[in-house]
Amino acid sequence: MSVINTIPADFHAKLLTLDPKEQEKKPSASVKSAPSPSRHKEDQVYALLMEGKYAEAGYPDHSEADLRLCGLLAKKCSGDAAIVDAAFRISGLMRPKWDEKRGEKTYGEMTIDKVLSGLREGRETTTLVVDRLDGVIEEVITWFWEGRIPSGRVTLFAGDPGLGKSVAVINLLSLTTRGKEFPDGAPPPPEGKRSAVLMSSEDGYGDVVKPRAHAAGVDLTKIYVVRGVEVSLKATKAEREFALSEDTHALEKFLDQHPDVGLVVVDPLTSYFGKRKLKDGQDVKAVMDPLKKVAEKYDIAIVLIHHFNKTKDLEAVYKSSDSVQIIGSTRAAWGFFPSNEDAEIIEMLSLKQNLAKTKGLKFRVNRADHPLNPKDKVGVPVVEWLGASKESANSILEAQADKESTKIVKVMRYLEKQLAGGEWKDSQPINKWARDNSISPTTMSRATNPYDGGLEIEKRNFSGTWKWRLKSSDEPSQQLEMEDSTPL
Repeated sequence: MSVINTIPADFHAKLLTLDPKEQEKKPSASVKSAPSPSRHKEDQVYALLMEGKYAEAGYPDHSEADLRLCGLLAKKCSGDAAIVDAAFRISGLMRPKWDEKRGEKTYGEMTIDKVLSGLREGRETTTLVVDRLDGVIEEVITWFWEGRIPSGRVTLFAGDPGLGKSVAVINLLSLTTRGKEFPDGAPPPPEGKRSAVLMSSEDGYGDVVKPRAHAAGVDLTKIYVVRGVEVSLKATKAEREFALSEDTHALEKFLDQHPDVGLVVVDPLTSYFGKRKLKDGQDVKAVMDPLKKVAEKYDIAIVLIHHFNKTKDLEAVYKSSDSVQIIGSTRAAWGFFPSNEDAEIIEMLSLKQNLAKTKGLKFRVNRADHPLNPKDKVGVPVVEWLGASKESANSILEAQADKESTKIVKVMRYLEKQLAGGEWKDSQPINKWARDNSISPTTMSRATNPYDGGLEIEKRNFSGTWKWRLKSSDEPSQQLEMEDSTPL
């Protein structure tokens, strides 16, 4: 078998790794796990065969030893026939018979072919599965809420805590179960698809969800709330929390029995994600892919409620989750933001729309009488829709960033005045000033972090009292002079 023209460029490097004598020259690692007995025996056999000591290796027949050595070589070089041949030629088993013709092939070629065909038979094979596009059946997109929440797909509702995501969902359940138009005039889901499955871990079903649903006018007979899953093993039964990573089959079984369901709400996603990690893209894919198949199989809308991550200076679409795989698995995503014009108004704005281009909406959360206790002065939250929004998610975030920068400058100017002179000052008046001026701990932290453009502050505990001192306080901050020259 001639291999001169088929030897790859890295042949010599690979060949050295197959030579036991070269392996012995390599320094051993300081910490190395002991090989298994089978691996140790295989290495011994390999070394003996390379030296030509096939009888000592347990192979009295020379041809059988040839086959065994070729098999070991093939494993070490991933089935590269040229390297197997070249390595065999420097072994102690090499003899003239290797190049003797046996029909169209030599004995060596036949031996290598036999080994490689055996390797291929033991491997998993893959075949590309394709359809020609003209044979693909065209499908019409169906909508749970036209232009906003598609049926047969997953939709994301994301935003900071306290911005009305859960209350907005209750309002949608009210419109859906009663067959009413959506806030923008879109028609309700079709008859026979107006029930919903609700998973809520942060709000109790009895003390929060039901009073809100009652006040919003939800048809309670059409809402199924998930308490968990029942696990049966032989004669024992136990309940545990529903987990998307493990229990989509249980959801499918329920949907088989309840074809009236058109919507599934998971609130929040973090509570029902299961054992997988939300920050791991592969874990997210492993959870979201089966969920997408459930939505498609039953032609239902699945809405996931999720919190924004805390990273600053991101485009809106990237604030929706810790892993881009989450929003990548959805066909629509809506962000909930406080309005720039009125802090009482919440903007529901598009983060991602693959199937339609629809403007955002505005709403306000009002208080209604508690259905069981009208004397309750707190009441329960209900949504009042206020029409279309002119904002975009990114414009809202840009305005918030500008406000944050202004607050940081305000904090830095205040601290420069309070801590002037380099003396240690009690931190309690500083913290009280921050609370009185609605300065969040995050803003305070950024204003006192020199690596984030803030002041360099020393903090020290004196007998239980924290005191602060401004480092290098002799000069005013250049950043303050440039960004803000107005007094507090």
